[in-house]
Amino acid sequence: MPGAPPVGPGLARSFTVGASGGELHADIWFRCHGVRIDTGHLGPALAGARTSRGLIRVTESLRVDGHRHVHAIGDITDLAEAKMAAHAVRHAEVVARNILSQLRGDEPSAVYRPSPVGSILIPLGPELGTGQASSPEGATVLSTETVVRYKGADLATGRFAELFGTV
Repeated sequence: MPGAPPVGPGLARSFTVGASGGELHADIWFRCHGVRIDTGHLGPALAGARTSRGLIRVTESLRVDGHRHVHAIGDITDLAEAKMAAHAVRHAEVVARNILSQLRGDEPSAVYRPSPVGSILIPLGPELGTGQASSPEGATVLSTETVVRYKGADLATGRFAELFGTV
C-alpha cells in the first residue's frame, strides 16, 4: 500500500514513500483532487457577494459585485469557465488595467469575457508530458516537446519569476 508523503504539499524537499512494487523518490508533490472554494476568510463585508457555493460574484470588469474598489480573480470567481491558471492570468491582466484606470481617475473599461475553451498542459517531470489545445474548431493533442518547452522544465514558474523580477 502506498505511503503518505512525509512533507506537506507544495514544499520542495526530497522524500521517499512506499509505493506498489517498491519506493517512490520525489522532490515535491501537489494535492490535485477535488475543488473546494474557500472564501470564508474574506470577512463579513463581502458576505453579500458570495454565492451559495462560496464563489464571489463579479462584474464583467472583475469587480466584486457591490464593491467599487474590490476585484476578484481566479478560482473564487463565479465566472462560467473552467478553473484554470491560464484563465486566472487573463483575469489578472483585466484587473491590473482597471486598477490603473482608477488610479488615473478614469472609469475602468477593461472587461473579461469567459472562455468556453482552454488548453491543458500536464508535465510529467522535466522531459515528458502531454497536453491538449482546444479551440472552437476542436481539440488538438500536443506533442511531448511542446509540453516540455512550455511547462516541463519549471512548471511555467519562470515566466512569473521574470514578471515579478525575481530572476
